Amino acid sequence: MHFDVDGWLDVAKENNISDNSWDRGNVEPSHLVIHGTAGGSNGNDTLAYEASVGVSTHFAISTNGEIWQGVPCNRAAWGNAPLKSPLIDFAHADLNPNLWTISIEFCKPDSTNEINITDAQRVSGFLLIRAICDHYGIPKRKGDESGGIIRHADINSIDRARCPGAFPFDELWQYLSQGGVSMGVPAGWKDNGTILTAPNGHTVSLGFRDYVLNHSWDSNNWPLEESHGQTPLELSNPSLGGGTQQIFRTTVLEWTPSGGVFVAWVGQELLALRKQSPQNAPQPPIVTINVSQAISSLQAMQTALQSMETAIQSVIKDLEPS
Repeated sequence: MHFDVDGWLDVAKENNISDNSWDRGNVEPSHLVIHGTAGGSNGNDTLAYEASVGVSTHFAISTNGEIWQGVPCNRAAWGNAPLKSPLIDFAHADLNPNLWTISIEFCKPDSTNEINITDAQRVSGFLLIRAICDHYGIPKRKGDESGGIIRHADINSIDRARCPGAFPFDELWQYLSQGGVSMGVPAGWKDNGTILTAPNGHTVSLGFRDYVLNHSWDSNNWPLEESHGQTPLELSNPSLGGGTQQIFRTTVLEWTPSGGVFVAWVGQELLALRKQSPQNAPQPPIVTINVSQAISSLQAMQTALQSMETAIQSVIKDLEPS
C-alpha cells in the first residue's frame, strides 16, 4: 500500500467526497481514529451517506474487506469533532480534532456496533492501519495524549460511546508490535510469497494464505485438503450460495464474493450433516427372539414331525399287498 503526494491510497477504490473536508494548514496528523458504522456493509454506500449528511471520513472498509477512500489523508475529513468529555487529555485539545486525525470507518451491519468486524476486514484493515501509521508517522500503539490509535469514543464519550464497539484491538497491538509484518509463517510451514505449504504437503493460497499469515495460527492446524469450490458452501446456511472452502485439522476456512474469507460455523454445519447421515434414516424394527421359547417350539415341531412320519409309514404298510 502506498500513498501519492495528496494522500490517496493506491489500492483503495475512490468515492471522492472531499468537498466535505478542510485543508489541514500546518497541522500534522497525530492520531488514527477507528469508527464503526452501526449499519450497512458497503464502504461506498457509507461514503455516499456521509456526503449526503455533511460529514466524511477518510476510509470506509466493507465487510468483504474492500477499502474505499473518500478524502485524501492530506486533508481533514469531518468525522471526529467535537471533543465531548474525551477520555484522553489530548495535547491538541485547543484545535478541532479533525485537523489532527485520520479516520477509518469499519462497516458493521448491526445498529449497536456489538458485532466484531469480519475476518476480511481484519486483514485489509490491519494492513491499512499499518500503512497510514508508517506514512504519516503516527505511533503504532494504543493512543495517548500525544498520538497513536484511538476509538471515536475516546474523542466523544457522550454521543459516540459505542463507536467503534467490538474491535480486535488486542490482535491489532500484537500485529503492530511485530513490526507490522504478517503474524508469521507457522513453525514448520514454508512460504514462497504466494503459496503457503504445511508440513503434510497441502498448500494454502490467496485469501486463505493471507488469513493464516495475519492471525495467530496454530502450527499444528494443518490443511487436510486443497481449497475447492463448493455449491452450496454450507448445508446449514444455503443462503451463502457457492464459494470456496478449505478444511484444516481444527478449522474450516471459507470464502464468498460478498463475505470474503471467514471461519465457518463448524458446529452448525456438523449438526446439518448428521441430520443427513444414513444413521439417522428410519431403521427397520428390531425383532426380539426368546431363545428358550424358540427351542421349545422347535422340539415340539420335531416331535410332531416324528409322529407324522410314524403315521405315514403305518399307512404305507397297510397299503402293501399281503
